[in-house]
Amino acid sequence: MCADSSSSGAESGVGLQENDDPFAIEQLTFCTDSRYLCIGGATSQVIGFRFSKHETHNEVPVIEIPMKYEDSEYEGSTDTEIACGMSSLLTQTSNESHDNVAQNYLLHVRSGHHKRLAGFQAEFVCLSPGVDSTTAPPYRITSLCVNSYANL
Repeated sequence: MCADSSSSGAESGVGLQENDDPFAIEQLTFCTDSRYLCIGGATSQVIGFRFSKHETHNEVPVIEIPMKYEDSEYEGSTDTEIACGMSSLLTQTSNESHDNVAQNYLLHVRSGHHKRLAGFQAEFVCLSPGVDSTTAPPYRITSLCVNSYANL
């Protein structure tokens, strides 16, 4: 049996407001069958935890999910208005190399192997970078689900 919990505040769908806590938990999902806990944070991060009765030494994998889009090349496309409206929120892909672009992550994860005490231990972290240092993350997490039978 799995349980979901979502935020009760106003859902604007867009990044943080000035007075919001960037480390706030907005979504929470727990599966009692697999003892798996998944949280969605205010800075577009998702962290998955698994319960362990023993101490472990492991590294937490970080999955980076940048939000990108491409302009429509077709004239008269109905998606043009949508792409123009989203251009202030998302980075635009181009032919330039993205290796030199520094990502703006509000949450930083320590790399390397670390001792994890018994209890809920982080298994993965998904991060979505902000567009630049002056803007908030592109979107908030709106839904979480844990499927213990499919290990999702």
